[in-house]
Amino acid sequence: MAINVYSGLMGSGKSYEAVKSLVIPAIASGRRVVSNIDGLNQEAIHAHIESNAKRFQKLRKDQGAPLGAIVIVPNERVLEPHFFPDDDGTKDSVVQGGDFVVIDEAWRFWPSTGSKPSHEHMQFFKMHRHYADPVSGVTCDLALIIQDISGLNLDLKKVVEMTIRTTKLKSVGLNNRYRVDVYEGHKLTRSAKTSSFQNSYDKKIFPLYKSYGVEGAQEKSIDDRQNIFKGMKIWILILIAVALPAIGGRSLWGFFASDNQKELSGVDTLPAKAGASVLSNTPPKSVTSNVSDAWRIVGTATVFGDTFVVLKATQDGRLRYEPYSGFVGSGVFMNGVVDGKHVSTYSGKASEQK
Repeated sequence: MAINVYSGLMGSGKSYEAVKSLVIPAIASGRRVVSNIDGLNQEAIHAHIESNAKRFQKLRKDQGAPLGAIVIVPNERVLEPHFFPDDDGTKDSVVQGGDFVVIDEAWRFWPSTGSKPSHEHMQFFKMHRHYADPVSGVTCDLALIIQDISGLNLDLKKVVEMTIRTTKLKSVGLNNRYRVDVYEGHKLTRSAKTSSFQNSYDKKIFPLYKSYGVEGAQEKSIDDRQNIFKGMKIWILILIAVALPAIGGRSLWGFFASDNQKELSGVDTLPAKAGASVLSNTPPKSVTSNVSDAWRIVGTATVFGDTFVVLKATQDGRLRYEPYSGFVGSGVFMNGVVDGKHVSTYSGKASEQK
């Protein structure tokens, strides 16, 4: 994994994503995790892995193998000597070969301004893949958690392989979901973005660590205007977007139907022969809604330079990738046609979107 950075505002899901995607899988595979994340609970994480054995069976080659351990370090210990191993491993250090190191609030230790990282730390940043576990052969990995990567030391940013930015979807009223944007390196530019997707929070993960400094703390929104669906304008736009196709279709039907009636009025009709069927001049029955019940747009992803729209099956949660060129609009207004049905961020069975 080399050095990865997890960035995002407070409450955006960066610590949650690090625990879910890094710490738990590392423990399941038997690795030792060294971290300053507040409240990491080794006993609870072990119980979570054991109760979800099927989910982690690929990481646990032997179900009887011991799970990894967690070493919690106070913030001040990170900057003390011999936190990281030296060249030859002759000195005792907190971090050992093969450890997975996860540092929260990395700006505290390696800020963008002020003193540069020590020789010991820069050596580990550049050579951490040389420190391997003597038994498994697995080398060290390092993950840094920070609100804004611009606050990280430049020398450290230069050796960052991947940056993951998380954003809580408050603006669209989805407090139980967050977006993950993945970038190559440390620059958060459009050209550096490699993928983007959404995740939902799993309530079973939160008891495994403490996301707030005070027990029982809860996040409250101080201004509902952050939610775009709280405003009347957005609902007017949605109603217009839904109503226009229906009004337009009805107008077109009336236009062509009136022309057909005018043409028929100038034609002499012949009496129908006995037994012949008479064609009805009544308009066809209205067509039912052509909105897809099976698929819903959940995001976009860039793979090898090509951008795709990600669709989620509302029945079983499968993901499907369709070329971006087949869709119009952006964000919550993106829509297109898949399998002859209209898909959008609001399509799919309503019962599956709750």
